This record gives sequence, structure tokens and C-alpha cells, in this order.
Amino acid sequence: MHKFAVIGQPIAHSQSPECFTELWAELKNAQLLSYRRIEVAEGQLAHWMASDALQLDGFNVTMPHKRAIMDYLHHVTDSAKAIQAVNTVCRINNQWHGHNSDWEGFWDSIKDAVPAKGTAVLIGNGGAARAVQYALESHQWQVTMQCRKEKPAITCKQTAYGSVHPGPVDLIVNCTPLGMHKLEHQLPQTPVMNQNTSGLAVDLIYIPEKTLWLKQMEEMGWQTRNGQGMLMAQAKKAWGYWKNALNLTDI
Repeated sequence: MHKFAVIGQPIAHSQSPECFTELWAELKNAQLLSYRRIEVAEGQLAHWMASDALQLDGFNVTMPHKRAIMDYLHHVTDSAKAIQAVNTVCRINNQWHGHNSDWEGFWDSIKDAVPAKGTAVLIGNGGAARAVQYALESHQWQVTMQCRKEKPAITCKQTAYGSVHPGPVDLIVNCTPLGMHKLEHQLPQTPVMNQNTSGLAVDLIYIPEKTLWLKQMEEMGWQTRNGQGMLMAQAKKAWGYWKNALNLTDI
């Protein structure tokens, strides 16, 4: 049996087990794979890595551990270092290897609906926004983040929430939690645009399926997508990392 999991706190809301159940549904030996949620408190990560983690072949990481987990890994990919977050961990020869599949999953989830190169405005400048920034800049996009407070470590242009964007915009992404479960009635501040009235609006939130912000953007004439596509795409990437690390040719 090959054992995988997702760790975080809170963790009950995570849809990762359902994603992998769907991904593995047509494998001939899916019964050899297991995946579960594990609640790991913020101050317990070191203890967990030295104990229960050793029973796993790999695991996903969600909040609040995506940055902290890097301190307990033997190897971290350049992309994860740049984003300063790891969401997928593989065990190779009893060493932990950290990846970030969020940025790959984001690009795979939108590439059919956007130009090869374009201009994007991201709402928020937290960890999710950094993954989206990395994905877009890897494909030579121009990126601006709108935020409450600028962060010195952010390499792209940062402006205030709701400020005017001077040129045309191909993509707007809500990278904040505003609109998600328990925050359903809160709206992120949408950039003011002078030169276009349509494009693709993506909300990284997937519960609820359509946030108030996405409904608002639809009314303004924008195409919309939620975060479900990114969730599934990053899970596919994570499974690829684990399959290669474990040489799972018989699954």
C-alpha cells in the first residue's frame, strides 16, 4: 500500500481526497493507493515530520504550513523557492523533496482561455498570488498585484486595492479569501480599468462554486472560472511527482 495525505489546519474542508479518488478511479491497481486528511497544528509540524510523516510515501501541504515545511525538507525545487511555498512533498531514498504544483496547476487551468502572453492584475499579494505571478511570468506575462500593503519581497508592480489600471487587461485573478465559505458576502475590490470591458476573471475559491465576485464580473461581460480547475490540475501534477519518485509503473 502506498500512503499519501494532505496536512494543514483546519483540514476538514480540503477536497484533496476527492480529487485523488477521481484521478485514481481508472487505475488498474487503485486499491494499492490511499489518501487522507491529517490535521497538523501550527506548532506541531516539527514533531509530525519526525514521527507520523515517516509512514507516508508523499503528502500535500496546505495552510498554514506551505512556507514552514521548507525548513524540514532535504531538497526544494527552484520554483518552490521562488514562490516561497511547497504544496507537494515526495520521499526519495528516505529524503524529502518539495515541489510547488500550484503554479503549474494554475496555468494548465487557464491556458485554453487566455493569449500566450498578456497582462494580468492579481487581487492580493499573499502566497496564492505569488504562485499565480510565477506561473504568468514564466510565460512572459506582465503582472500587477493590487494589495492593502506592499511587500518588499514581491518582484512585480504593486498598487493599492481598487486602483486604476492604465492599460488593457486580459486576466484578473482574485487571490484573496474574500468570498469563500464563511466570507461569502464579502467582495474583493476589483481594479478600475479604462481600456477594456471583457477578459477572463478567475477566482481561486471553489466553495462556493460561483462567488459574488464572479457573478459581478459576469454581469460586467467577463468570462469567469473558479478555482476547481486549478485544484484538479495541481493534483495531477502532484500525482506525477509521486509516481515518478516511487517508480509506480505497476499502478
